[in-house]
Amino acid sequence: MDKFNNKGGLYNLILLIPIFLLTPFIRINLSYLLQINVNELSDYNLTALKLWSFFIAVILISSYSYLTKDILKKFSNDNKNLVLNELKPFQNRQKKSKPWLVGLLVGLGSLLIFSLIFSIRHKDWRIFIYPTWIFISIYFLIIPPIPEINFYIKFFLQIFAGLISYLIVKQNKLSLKKLI
Repeated sequence: MDKFNNKGGLYNLILLIPIFLLTPFIRINLSYLLQINVNELSDYNLTALKLWSFFIAVILISSYSYLTKDILKKFSNDNKNLVLNELKPFQNRQKKSKPWLVGLLVGLGSLLIFSLIFSIRHKDWRIFIYPTWIFISIYFLIIPPIPEINFYIKFFLQIFAGLISYLIVKQNKLSLKKLI
């Protein structure tokens, strides 16, 4: 009972709610993507499918909570101060970048191409990995495949990926302003 008395234990307990709510959606999407007829499965195979969907839900919720913490984390004040002449070229690019432009290009342009370009230029792979992971995981595992609303789902997810890219670039830019 001691582990539920601290914040981490309560936080992990609260994370179980979305995991249990997300598990049926993942099971539906896995059966659709893998073309599995759930009615024809034996009890053993159905239990295995339910367990896999539960473990995938645990991985997704854990990764989303990590991404949220990482994107919205506060900057520590004990960073060393840098002199303007000591900035590396990628730090100059981070300092001079326009986060709204990065978010707009990733959100309205090509998610893979622009996020890859900016992650290489800024030397921060979070700009590529976070939006791509969220787009792929939500599109293929969480949202049920309904052909009528497929375009709107892709559009919303791409705009959301642009917002994530904007927040990461803004965070990098603000951290450099605090350091200088």
